Amino acid sequence: MDFTTPKPAESRSLIAGYLRVSWSLVGIDPAQIQLQSVLDFVGSEALDRIVAGILNKNYRRILIDLEKLDRMTTAGADGLLKAATEIRRRSGRVALVGPNPRVLSFIENLGLARQIEVYSTAEEAVRGIEAEL
Repeated sequence: MDFTTPKPAESRSLIAGYLRVSWSLVGIDPAQIQLQSVLDFVGSEALDRIVAGILNKNYRRILIDLEKLDRMTTAGADGLLKAATEIRRRSGRVALVGPNPRVLSFIENLGLARQIEVYSTAEEAVRGIEAEL
């Protein structure tokens, strides 16, 4: 699969409950989703719709930026896992980027870090995703 094929650039954001979600499709993979504030059940449903839309535009590598995420609930973690499962089902790759220590600890305690790669920076995540191909 050619990840360098240009696609139309797009940038959007929305608010779902306590969560603010922004995403950028900059023309080539990877797509980037930024989560801010709190990822809970309502936010995870929004994330699910956003991931489906990105995959429908033929993006197959997705970085989910958690740097501005203050906390998440177990429903939010379940939403991340569901999104990652759908991305992989469609032959894609996903990585979580830059969680703060509180969110990282939560992710690790739930075992989510064993199922989704977690990176400190977007650059590390891109290299990690490319190494998986």
